[in-house]
Amino acid sequence: MSQIIRITAAIVEHLDTTFDDLTVEPWPDNESDFDYIVQNNVALVRYDNSKYQNPTSIGQSAQQRELGFKVFLFVRSFNDDTGILALIDNVALSLIGQKFGKSYGAIILNDGINQFEDGIWLAEINLSIKAYITPAVIVKPSVPISKVTH
Repeated sequence: MSQIIRITAAIVEHLDTTFDDLTVEPWPDNESDFDYIVQNNVALVRYDNSKYQNPTSIGQSAQQRELGFKVFLFVRSFNDDTGILALIDNVALSLIGQKFGKSYGAIILNDGINQFEDGIWLAEINLSIKAYITPAVIVKPSVPISKVTH
């Protein structure tokens, strides 16, 4: 399982256990597979990007990787922006400093309301998680396998 999948699953699990009033899911591969319109409060978690300490040596040396994730909130249970702003703050505060998988604590880059349409608030939280990646090690036997005898 990839580092991205493990961290995404850990963020989903954290939010799901922390907020009883949110349905929390990873961002669906096919957006039409998830009908968030019928839910009251939904959080969808999506991997966004990676930045490498040394992009020219990916796979050749251990290095720090900064992974970007987005948490999208689709919320219908608030009549004004006071409620959605409080929810954004609570979700963001719950993520700050959390270690997901073998990573350093999460950092919130920014958050805010994207839009309000047809009674649904759409908000977004952008976070950064630093983790280490190690090079793939391919070991070739010194003696061809066909020549090894027991």
